[in-house]
Parts: sequence; structure tokens; C-alpha cells
Amino acid sequence: GVSSKSLVAAWVQALASNLQTKHLFSFVVRTLFRRSHMLRRCLISIEYLRISLNVPVEIVIATDVEEAVVNTQVSQLREDFPNLTFVVACGNSAGQYPYSRVRNLVAGLKATTGTRVCIIDDDDYYAPQAVSSFAQACEFGTEELVVFGSQIVYEKWITASVKHHMTITGYGTRFDAKHWAGTLRGSNSIPLCGLIHPGWFVRQVVQEYVYDFDLSEDFAFHLRCFAHPKRPPIRVIDDICAYQSHRANDDNVSNTQDRTGWVAEVGNGLFQLLIEDGRTFDVISEAQEQTNRKVAALEADVIRANRAREDAVRSLAGLIEWRSSQSRSTPPSNPTHCLPAPSRRSATQLAKAVLKRALGRA
Repeated sequence: GVSSKSLVAAWVQALASNLQTKHLFSFVVRTLFRRSHMLRRCLISIEYLRISLNVPVEIVIATDVEEAVVNTQVSQLREDFPNLTFVVACGNSAGQYPYSRVRNLVAGLKATTGTRVCIIDDDDYYAPQAVSSFAQACEFGTEELVVFGSQIVYEKWITASVKHHMTITGYGTRFDAKHWAGTLRGSNSIPLCGLIHPGWFVRQVVQEYVYDFDLSEDFAFHLRCFAHPKRPPIRVIDDICAYQSHRANDDNVSNTQDRTGWVAEVGNGLFQLLIEDGRTFDVISEAQEQTNRKVAALEADVIRANRAREDAVRSLAGLIEWRSSQSRSTPPSNPTHCLPAPSRRSATQLAKAVLKRALGRA
């Protein structure tokens, strides 16, 4: 019989034949070229995906370093990876200091052209088994945001004679895709490398993205995407597709699991953006909401006053008809209210009583 492994391989190949012209992947690789050996490992993992899926791929190098350094490094990368298309996006092209991780991220995303966009730091990499998950993600189409599993891997690197040797010392937190909504509650649930974005959506988000919370630009970016009113449907793939490298005494970024203390600041910045772009997000400020409530209360008062006036007019009409019928010694055709006998009150007193009674209900 045919093995399950052969069936999976055949399925991936069949998908790949349909994807070749339909899905251009843009991988935003964020780097400062300080760890070239890890950058190359990251690119090798992307090259493996490209070959296995047989899809066109572009690599957007998102960086902040000086132009001369970028040109030298990217020229070497083009020689080492001739089948990959490299695009340079410098988030610090104006020489702004200090460097900004937000500008770095946004510049890279704006430079993408793919129908699918992935983001990854240069020390992280895609697992070999990610091939089937990427093929499955492509099967969903370009209108869905895909979240997959990832995990921290603890590594020890030793450099000797210009060669780099790596040993895995253990595995850390596993980020399950099904917990993506935890981001909205302040949990560091999904790393940047744990998503595949529809290109049209991510480029729309970054056009609106002027937030500069550099402490956790990836966390803020995920909040922005997950809470966006035009967010595509989310698909979840629980398989581990990417690994985050952590090294002792190295330049690892913050990996705080609980970020509830950051949500207020991040959320305030995002909410301010929503208010400023009310035409898109239809968000009403508290002051405007108070004004709306006052207007609604006034409108209700007017409605009640109009109803009271109508009741008074009907009551007076009934009174006049009743008085006329009394003068003819015939019963009224349709008296509106049960009023005291005219022998005890004058017509003026009766009219006042009717008005007072009607207005009392307003």
C-alpha cells in the first residue's frame, strides 16, 4: 500500500503545482547583520519552503544600519542565495536616531508585494515540517489570516575558526495558535513569526500604523491586526512551524509572557488612532457620546410635549362637543374624558382641568 508519508508528499506537490502562479510569498526578515550565521539559517529555512512548495518568494530585508553596510551584506546574500529575490527596506533612511524597531517593521511591511506576507527575525527560523502547514495555509486562499504554532528553543553557539557550531540545550514556551485571542487580554501569545498575513490586509494596516511604542512593536502590531474592523477570518494551524532562538547572555529581545501591564499604554495609543480615523473605524469619543445622550433626552422631551398637546386638543374638542350636545339635551357622541358636570364648573375651569391633566402626563 501507499504510505501516509507518500500521500502527504503527493498532496503537497499537487498543491504546489496550483500555487506557483497564484501565491507570491513576501518574507520580511528583520536584521541588523550582527549575527550573519543565524540570518543564513533563517534564509535556508525559507529557501527550503520555496523549493518544496515551488512558489515564487521575495525576501524583504528590513534593517536600520548604514547604507554601505546594507549594500555589502545584501550583495553577498544575493550570491549565496541566487534563487531568492531580495528587496531592501531601510526604516532609518533619514539617519534618524535612536533607531526605531517600529520604523524597521513598518518599512519592511510597506515594501512587500506578495499576496501572502510573513514576518521573521533573523535569529528565528521555520521548521522543516512547516511545508505541509504552509501548503494548507495557501489552500485557504488569500482572504484569511493564518495563525500557526511556534516554540522557543534554547541554543548555545560556539564560534571557532570562523565556523559556528550550535547546540540545542532545551525547549521553552510553546505558543499554541488557538490562543491567539490572548493577545487582546495582554498575553504574549503569538510571536511575529507565527502568522501568515494576507498581503492586502497587512499593507492596509501599516498605512494607518503611526504608533511608536518601541517596547513591544510586535505586540502592538498584533493588537492592531486582531482588533481591526476589516480583519479577515482567522484560520488556526496548531502544528509548530517556527522556532524562536534564545541564547544565554545574548541580545535576545524581551520575552515577557504576561504583558497585561503594557496593554493600557498600547491600547491607549491604538484607541487614539481609532478616534482620529473615525470615518474608517466609526469610534465615538466620550464627550461626543455625552452630547448624543443629551440630544436624545431633548428629543424625547419634545415628543412627550407634542403628545401632551395633541391630548389637550382632543380633550378640548371633546369638551366642546359635549357642551354642544348638552345645549341640545342630547348625549355626547364621543366624549374624550369623564368630566365633572357643567353645572358645577364653568367651561373655562373645565378647559384648565383638561390641560393640567394632559400636561401632567408629559
